[in-house]
Amino acid sequence: MPKKRTIYDDVFEIYELQKKDIKFKKRIRSAVTRKYHKEFKVRYTPEDWESRKESDKEVFLYSTIRDCMMKKIDKSKRERISKKIDEYLKATFAEYDKALEKHNTKREKLYDDISFNPNATEEENQQKYNNLISILNQYNPKMTAPKFEDWKRQPSPIRPIDYIKSSQFDYEYRDDEEHIDIIPTDNEVNNIAIQCILKIIEEDFRKKVNIQSIRETLKVTKQFEMTLDDDTEMLLKEYNPVLGIDKQEQENIIHANREYIKCKEMLSNLDFIEDLDG
Repeated sequence: MPKKRTIYDDVFEIYELQKKDIKFKKRIRSAVTRKYHKEFKVRYTPEDWESRKESDKEVFLYSTIRDCMMKKIDKSKRERISKKIDEYLKATFAEYDKALEKHNTKREKLYDDISFNPNATEEENQQKYNNLISILNQYNPKMTAPKFEDWKRQPSPIRPIDYIKSSQFDYEYRDDEEHIDIIPTDNEVNNIAIQCILKIIEEDFRKKVNIQSIRETLKVTKQFEMTLDDDTEMLLKEYNPVLGIDKQEQENIIHANREYIKCKEMLSNLDFIEDLDG
């Protein structure tokens, strides 16, 4: 029985760490495990990783742990691996765009007026009817389609979505691929919802959400937390000669600690809303 592919297999392959020694790989596994627990709120197991959606895996591998892993790899490889990841993400987003465009095109057809036209030729009406049947079959092959004579008697306008809504078929339990394809994903819905909220904030309240500030604040906190040891209990807040660390180095640490605390408070208070007219 083949060995299950683990998250570490994916990490080592993407960031080209396969040839590193056992001690180094152990540190990488530890860092990845902590990140996994923090991201998904569960302890890492190969079974849990295998069952995760591909989109979750890609976000974790190419975004969540990217900054951390780039610090671990050889400097000579960083630019090349970073470029490789960017190219992969670009291609992935292009595939998502194609899938979304296909979904939108299919959904738009559900709202086309495909009514019988008494002024059209028999061939033209037959073609409209055939288009209606094709759309209904794409949506749900098991749905009972209207007969040609029944379709002719329907009042105008009539759309495929009207037949679907009036159908007695319980599509909640369908598992065919076409049904799955036509239902928007949670990510699509959430993305549009967020855009709507941002639009309301800007137009009605003359406020804006500083996305770049959010990005920079998250970067500071993530980079800082990656440098903390598991046993770290408190941050250095003032110079302490007992530590045996150079004063200037302590000052640098204190400055970094203060920046970290500031960013944590900004994230906690959501201090990213600004006046548009200010």
